[in-house]
Amino acid sequence: PSHAGFLDLGFFKEDVKHIHYVFFPSQGDISNDPLLLWFSGSPGCSGLLACFHEIGPFIFAPGKLNFNLNENSWNKKANLLFIDLPAGTGFSEGSNKTVTDESFAVDATAALRAFYARFPSYKKNDVYLTGHGYGATQIAYTAKLIIDENNDPYPIYTDKIKLKGILVGNACVRPDECFATGTGKYSEYHYEFLYKRGYFTKKAYNDYRAACLLNS
Repeated sequence: PSHAGFLDLGFFKEDVKHIHYVFFPSQGDISNDPLLLWFSGSPGCSGLLACFHEIGPFIFAPGKLNFNLNENSWNKKANLLFIDLPAGTGFSEGSNKTVTDESFAVDATAALRAFYARFPSYKKNDVYLTGHGYGATQIAYTAKLIIDENNDPYPIYTDKIKLKGILVGNACVRPDECFATGTGKYSEYHYEFLYKRGYFTKKAYNDYRAACLLNS
């Protein structure tokens, strides 16, 4: 079975958030397979993109509105949880205060604990934080917060989150790796990445440099 709904965060009316989630239990060993929490990049990109186009058990057929079974779904070997963060992303609703990487980590950790409240049997499963792009930054902040909470000598929560590791692809962990400062355009790292993987010629690469696209 699959599950979807909202995880409620916040105690005060002005801070209440309803965080949308989609959960696919493992097709393997539910009790022992790890719990994978997915973070999409941008930030502000819905986890449903990865869910229904990349790693979930059902993916859209190209150019059509129907689904196909994904033979390579990650939930073949893991319990797969997608959460739309921050509030306002995807179907998530709530406070639209300024979001920082630190506040994102707080909400991500709170959402995971809210998930445990709804599905307590998964507390004992190892947890991996997974994602790509700017999600790598969010993963780093969230992992640090979880580690700090687990090591707190005076913890607020009695149950520790069993964080086992992180898994990131095409990681962006510095703003200037994602975009050229103040422009919103591709940074030098994109051009380096594409050139070194054969997407354009040495001449084109040198032309970009000559046009100062690689130099600030």
